[in-house]
Amino acid sequence: MQNINAMRLSVKLLFCLLLLTSCKGIELARIKNGVNNTNIKYTGFTVSYNSHTKTPNWVAWELTDIKANGSEPRAKHYKTDPNLMLPQANNNDYRNSGWDRGHMAPAGDMKWSSQAMLESFYFTNISPQNNNLNSGVWKSLEEKCREIAKTYGRLYIICGPINNRGAFGCIGENQVSVPDAFFKVLLLKVDKDYKGVGFIFDNKAGRKPLISYTMSIDSVEQTTGIDFFYKLKKSVEKRVEERVEEAFWENLLK
Repeated sequence: MQNINAMRLSVKLLFCLLLLTSCKGIELARIKNGVNNTNIKYTGFTVSYNSHTKTPNWVAWELTDIKANGSEPRAKHYKTDPNLMLPQANNNDYRNSGWDRGHMAPAGDMKWSSQAMLESFYFTNISPQNNNLNSGVWKSLEEKCREIAKTYGRLYIICGPINNRGAFGCIGENQVSVPDAFFKVLLLKVDKDYKGVGFIFDNKAGRKPLISYTMSIDSVEQTTGIDFFYKLKKSVEKRVEERVEEAFWENLLK
């Protein structure tokens, strides 16, 4: 019995070590100077939080096959981050606004940890999102990301709102900015090489095949002013970000 218990403990320790594995050598994102930015490291993701818009600038995380197979129940309540002493959105801002409380780092990617799940419902990870987008192609891409992580073992993801024009104004007493659009960029290691792709979705209803939203990561950087995967070897970063291997990604996204 002692041997069995020892084996179980070893398995649990190995599982924990795997969950704590980070993307060594790859810093996921940095934002241009002058933008309101507070970096917050949560259990399962990192947020560049903007206390002016009350939404993230970007949210970044590493999704592994183990994390994508988690079984933690979905949290039920959205909350302000109790440890952050900055202006934040709350449920009243979204009530009767016509906009969804759209997750950036999805709850479905946080099922490996009860704390990660809880933190994914903080308003620092939420942005006003069109319901058709939230439940449509945005959700479809989240599901595809989990499939990719299960197949390849590890996927790096960064996403967030785009507030360039402010066409939709703000909601609630806290003046939460409603984004014009949303972006997502993916970095995948295949054998000894990296492959990357970017997406931009207008914050409105519309459902087209996922491949039709793809673009180079460079194009997303130009729109957002965010530098992604900037600690990759420069020659690798340039190659990965300047073009999209359409046949490869079309096969994964279909």
